[in-house]
Amino acid sequence: MPVTFESTTGWTRDVSAAGVFFTFLDRPARPPDAGAPIQLGLALEHGDPRGVLAVRCEGTVVRVEHAADTVGVAVQFDSYQFDPAGRASRP
Repeated sequence: MPVTFESTTGWTRDVSAAGVFFTFLDRPARPPDAGAPIQLGLALEHGDPRGVLAVRCEGTVVRVEHAADTVGVAVQFDSYQFDPAGRASRP
């Protein structure tokens, strides 16, 4: 599912109620550091029959994986909430 971090877009590889692992679509100039707090958005495409549902998440970066063409980030959620507007646009 799509994920947004600052002005960068990524794609989840694994997601659960406890956290997420995602990779960036474009290699960021400065990826987050392990141990850093992070805010990101998820777009749940199948969470509501009326459309894409936005979720705002806060957590801690627990792992950063550097590959030749991308960067992967594992995040442990501290909290998350459904967007009051209830809808998200797909990146």
